[in-house]
Amino acid sequence: MCEVMVNCENAVVPSSTANNGSRINAGLSIIDTLSEHWGVSVPVVIDNAESISKLIDMDTQVIR
Repeated sequence: MCEVMVNCENAVVPSSTANNGSRINAGLSIIDTLSEHWGVSVPVVIDNAESISKLIDMDTQVIR
């Protein structure tokens, strides 16, 4: 088992204690990395995207 560590307000914290925006961006980063590794591209639907001030850039279609 592993715990994802995310950047959250200039600190690196476990995802279980990070804010919602940081958790969503960490998930998007994981999706982007695995998509690149496996050579696939799928659209990504982001629920509650309106509550996030800055989403990371992705090389796929993003539905907010």
